[in-house]
Amino acid sequence: QRQRQRQRQRQRQRQRQRQRQRPDKFATDEWFATAERMFLRAEPIFRTDDMPGAYTVQGKWMDGWETRRKRITNPGQDWCIIKLGRPGEIVGIELDTAFFTGNYSPRFSLQAACIDSEPESLVALHNMRRDPNHPYGQIGSACSDEDLATAEALGTDRWADLVPFTPLQPGYAESRHHFFDVSGFGRVTHLRLNMFPDGGIARLRVHGRVSPNWDTMAASAEVDLCSVLNGGLGISCR
Repeated sequence: QRQRQRQRQRQRQRQRQRQRQRPDKFATDEWFATAERMFLRAEPIFRTDDMPGAYTVQGKWMDGWETRRKRITNPGQDWCIIKLGRPGEIVGIELDTAFFTGNYSPRFSLQAACIDSEPESLVALHNMRRDPNHPYGQIGSACSDEDLATAEALGTDRWADLVPFTPLQPGYAESRHHFFDVSGFGRVTHLRLNMFPDGGIARLRVHGRVSPNWDTMAASAEVDLCSVLNGGLGISCR
């Protein structure tokens, strides 16, 4: 009995850990694969037909974000709002279409904003369909008309362009990686990733320097200035 209790405790701890690692995001469509998988540190993988879990109820399992083909005008393309793990100045973007060959997103753009104090509607969108038992979201889902209206009311389509409308290449080894230099944009807290019109993206990597909002910290707060979470940068070691 004690062993079962320890197992249940470890399971709850793993669930809480996965929940903490889950990024804050809102996506218009996650029918074939959820947007959470774009943020995984591990390299994308491909499950061959003879491997367990190669297929889901929706079709082929893919390691990334994959949406349905669009046959409607609203929204006529898919998009995702992402809250960065830490605010900062972005210097580069890497977008990977690995293994999305015939079903990759043919074009994309990336927009950015600095929102230190999130409106309640944005917080509610981040928490939509949050489930500790599904830390990487649930496939076969899409936002409701009400949630879409709430998201559109935030005006994220008017955020500044970080990477403009750009063609993508299929997810073969020689063409999957896409790199973009970004400079001089300033501090960023949120991104909007646009697919044109739909399809799949395996990974989104955002490179930059952490830049906290010091005005929100109490004057008496103890801050570890060496921590990368507060913008610290190691320049030498012994």
